[in-house]
This record gives sequence, C-alpha cells and structure tokens, in this order.
Amino acid sequence: MKLCFISSFPPSKGNLAEYGFYLIKEFKKSKLFDSIVVLANQSNSKKEERIGKLKIIRCWKQDDFFLPFRILYRIWKENPDIVHFNLHMMNWGKSKVVNFLGAVTPLLTKILLRKKVVITLHNIVEAVDLEKMNLKKNFLIEIGTYLATKSLLSVDKVIVTLDFFKRILVKKYKAKNIVTIFHGTFGKKVKRINLNSNKILAFGFWREIKNLPLLIEAFSDLKKKYKNLELIVAGSSHPYFPNYLEEIKKKYKKVKGIKYLGYVPEKKLDKVFKSSFLIVLPYLTGVGTSGVVHLGVSYGKPIIASDIPQIVETTKEEKFKVIFFKNNDKEDLKKQIEWILKNRKKVRKIVEENLKISAKNSFSQISKKYLSLFKSLIS
Repeated sequence: MKLCFISSFPPSKGNLAEYGFYLIKEFKKSKLFDSIVVLANQSNSKKEERIGKLKIIRCWKQDDFFLPFRILYRIWKENPDIVHFNLHMMNWGKSKVVNFLGAVTPLLTKILLRKKVVITLHNIVEAVDLEKMNLKKNFLIEIGTYLATKSLLSVDKVIVTLDFFKRILVKKYKAKNIVTIFHGTFGKKVKRINLNSNKILAFGFWREIKNLPLLIEAFSDLKKKYKNLELIVAGSSHPYFPNYLEEIKKKYKKVKGIKYLGYVPEKKLDKVFKSSFLIVLPYLTGVGTSGVVHLGVSYGKPIIASDIPQIVETTKEEKFKVIFFKNNDKEDLKKQIEWILKNRKKVRKIVEENLKISAKNSFSQISKKYLSLFKSLIS
C-alpha cells in the first residue's frame, strides 16, 4: 500500500509538524506500507529527499492561493492508495481565504482524483473561544467555517482526538464518519521519577492566547518566598506571531530567575523536561488537545493547567491527572504551584499513575488504530 501524508513537517516548526513526525515515525515501521510520501510545507531543507521507503516532497507553503493545485497535482503524480491530511482549522496560514481553500482540498482529492481520503482534525471552531483569539464572529466567518467543516466531514473518515469534538460534530453536522483516536503520548520517557528540581517549565509555541504574562507574574510573586525557584520558558514564538517572545522579554526584563531557551529540537527535549519539576500551561483558550500535556505525562512531571475545556476533556477521556486553576486567575495559579511545592510525596503518586497511562496511549499504540482504519478502507 502507498500512503500520501499531507502535513507540516520538521524542520518546519509548529502547525502539527511534530505530531506528523512522530506518526510517520511509527508508520515507517509497519509492513502495511510499501512506500510513504509526505507532502510537506516548504522549509530550508531539500525540496525532495528519500529515507528508505519514506519520500518527503516540500511542495506547498502557507498563505499561497495556489496551494490546492500544488497538493492535488502531487497527489495525482504519486498515485497513492490512501491520502491522509493532518490538519487543524488554521493549518494553511493567516489568510482566511487560503484556509478555506485548504479545507476543501481533501474533498477535491476525493471527488477529482477518486482517492480514499482520511483527515486527522486536531481542533474544531465550535470548541475554540474566538473572542480570546481576537477573532470577532460575523456572518461571513460563520458561513465560511460551517462550509469548511462540512467539506472536511465529506471525506471517507475523519479522526478527532477527543470524543468531546466528536459529540459536537455529530450534533451540529449529523456526521457519521467520525472516529476518535487519542493524540498519543511519547511513552514512558523516564526510568525514575525526579521531582527534586526547582525549575518550573513553560513549553510551547508562544502567542497571546498562551497567556505567558500570567505565569511570569505569578512566578515573580512566588520568587519572593521561594528564592531558589526558576522559570524556564522553552519554545519559540508562534510562526504567525514571530515577535511575541521578544515583546515579553522586554516587558519582564526586571523579573529575575527566568531563562528563555528558544526553540528546543527533539534531541534536547530529554534534558529540558528531565531537569524540571513542574510544567505549567497558563492558557486563556486552547485550539486542540495539548501536545505539552502529553509530553509532560511521558516525562513523569506534574502538570498545572488553566481549566479550559480542551485540557479538562483530555484529562477526563485519557484519564490523566492534571491540577487545574481558574482560567486567568493569578492567585489560584500561585496557590496550586505552592501546593505542588509543599506536597511532593502526594505529587509522586499522581505522576506514577500518569506514567502508567502514558505507556498505554503511546504513539506506537495509537498508530495501530490508524493502521486498522487504513486496512478497513482498502478492503
């Protein structure tokens, strides 16, 4: 079987590139595929490269009005058995028009090229707080997002990462082709749990909705009481907001004990996560299930997060234990961090349970569900 996988892909950063990388890493191990072609976004790497049965073709870029034609042409040329799109609703750039064109591309693949099409849809508009993302609702946006979602749901199978998303789509769009496959963890990444550090880790691609100022201000207050406390901010600015972190650094340059690491490549993840004792997600809203939560449980670290629906539902469905604070409430965040600092024995039990669940929901396990779905489509 030949698979064509459309996704952002490393060394590109963000926009599901890391998720695509880990999923393809597992697919490559399967005997189901004779060859895998990744149609990736353009980056500084080679336009085309081959690694064993994997071929990576960098044929599209964000905010390109010709994006559907470039992708359709490559799919036609490669002639795969199954086409798999790895998407979220703003996958194709900042332009609303280009994102709409990207959203109809999977359906065009099914109709024009007569291919079996699968989509992994990582978020849905109905589950996002648009106001907190500075997006005002209007008639055109509502019609556009409805038609885009309807188009996405018209392919052979749509995979969502939460039953929470599935329930919304079934109720609003009467969809009958939706399957839930959890995001996937990175397995058990540690042999021993280590909670002896004084480093708080904030990790991700940073933008306004990630609410980093709230964490910095809470940290600044706690630092007066806990002198050895450190805050590690790992990850770069979000590709759509390239100056965000620089502005944060300027605003909080007087706060002592903060270290900014910038983008962290995969080979350095171990060091960053293992050297921390706590991970904090201070988000105002979410755009999907959090990859940082899945990294945190894999590395055996306690997690504090704002009580936004996407993370709350993730913990309910995947059975992870996360300590929540009231969204955008600095005092409650400080209270939960202090509880972690004072109750490390209790925290260890939480982490042990999370590690057990992480092993069951690893990428190697969830990839088997994808393979089973692909087989059913071909047969």
